[in-house]
Amino acid sequence: VSDLDPAQAYDFFTWEVLQNTMGGLVKYRPGTTEIVPNLAESWEVKEGGKVKCVVSVSGKPPYNILGDDLAKKLTCPIMFIHGMIDSQVPPSVSQYLYYNCLDVGKEAKIFVLPGVRHYYNDAEWSQAKIEFLKFLNHYLKGIPDPDENEEEDEKKKKKG
Repeated sequence: VSDLDPAQAYDFFTWEVLQNTMGGLVKYRPGTTEIVPNLAESWEVKEGGKVKCVVSVSGKPPYNILGDDLAKKLTCPIMFIHGMIDSQVPPSVSQYLYYNCLDVGKEAKIFVLPGVRHYYNDAEWSQAKIEFLKFLNHYLKGIPDPDENEEEDEKKKKKG
């Protein structure tokens, strides 16, 4: 894996990881150039080429891209990474999705970057990459997340 930033990743293996861990609004039907829905339920092309996407699940409001129906269908753990001062997509969206996954018994993790907006700079992205790599190491290689062990130790100390 060369880079977890889709704008910087060009090699085949990195794209395989990105395609299996990130979902876009639309995707290509395999083996064709036909665009089909992925997270977007529908879209329309407006005058001037602007595209308006409707992102909803079973009639639920927009932003509920991992509603109960989809969260129940998850077959692998999921991680949400979000900037705390994101003005384009409120952090509450990732928090809602995270808790929705937990509510239906799915493994999920959330990492909120304090003081970070919608777009990350290199230093901020490096923080997110570290957390994402810990997440991948834990779920793909079985390597325990040291931060989770510290949290459990703190909980035990408070109880005892």
